[in-house]
This record gives sequence, structure tokens and C-alpha cells, in this order.
Amino acid sequence: MQMKSLTTGGRLSGTRKALRAKSLQATGLKRKAFSLIEIMIVLAIIVMISGLVGFALLSRRDEATVQKAQIDIETLKNGLLDFNRRYGRYPTEDEGLSVLWNSSTVDPEIEDQWSATINDSMADDPWGNPWEYNPEGLRREGMYDLSSNGPDGEAETEDDIYAWDEDEEGMDGGGMAPPPPAG
Repeated sequence: MQMKSLTTGGRLSGTRKALRAKSLQATGLKRKAFSLIEIMIVLAIIVMISGLVGFALLSRRDEATVQKAQIDIETLKNGLLDFNRRYGRYPTEDEGLSVLWNSSTVDPEIEDQWSATINDSMADDPWGNPWEYNPEGLRREGMYDLSSNGPDGEAETEDDIYAWDEDEEGMDGGGMAPPPPAG
């Protein structure tokens, strides 16, 4: 018995084509679209990755805001030091921190000599809360108190940011005048 060739002139016969098409279909090589499940799995993976990246970026943003508050406190400290050098005292409670950039609250005694020690208004911390300033230094004897109430906006909480570290030694004078009398 002799077998007949399944091909004729290099072309597949009809039976052979049908078998090959069925084989490709069974192995999935001829697909042209994705199933709904595959699309949903890919979307779920994308959402999870986006969530992780978003969370990481937001936490870095919070850290950056705290760092900005610390830099702003240093700027205010420098402005207070400059004010002290010019006028021999720190701003009174009535003058407040705004006297560093605005003459509207300056004591009439030094009004003619006044000039800004900070160029831009820094009335509020990065969270929109006013800076806490006490010229009599309740926390640090002989120095003013300067702080931000932090992200929660409440005084005396864990997230408060102070001008002076808790373990920092008191200033030894360094050419600075004592705090002003209560005014």
C-alpha cells in the first residue's frame, strides 16, 4: 500500500489546513485580542503600582513641608538676631514677628531707624498657622520662644517644630541683648 501525499505542488491539502488551523487555535497562537480577565489583571497591577508610587510621593511631600518649616524658623531666627543687633532688643509681644518685614507694628521709639530684616512676609508656617513667638522665653530662660504648631495646628503636640532643640544648651549671650520687657 502506498500512501498518497497530503500535499500537491507544495500546498497543503484541505484536511491538512483544517488540522493546522485547529492546532494553532488550540495553542492560542492565532489570537488577535485579549480576554476581559487578562485586561482586568493588567489594570489591577497598574492600579496597585500607582497606589504605591502615590503613597511614596505624598510621604515625601510631608517631609518636605516639615523641612520648609525648619528652614523658615532659621530665617526667622536670623531676622530676630539682626533686629536684636540693630535695636539692642528682640521684638516685643505687641510688635510680634511682623515687625521683621512690616513697619506697621514697630515701636514709635525706633520707627525712624526701622528697616526690614526679612524681605518677604512670613506670618504663617507652611500649614497656614501663625508662628508662635514669645519674647520672654518661657521654654528657654533668657531667650525668646519661636515655634510652629506643626501639621496638626495644635500647640504642645508631638509634631511641633521648635527654634531650639530640647537638648541644646542655652545661648551664652554671644552679643545678644536680653529679651524685651513685656509690652
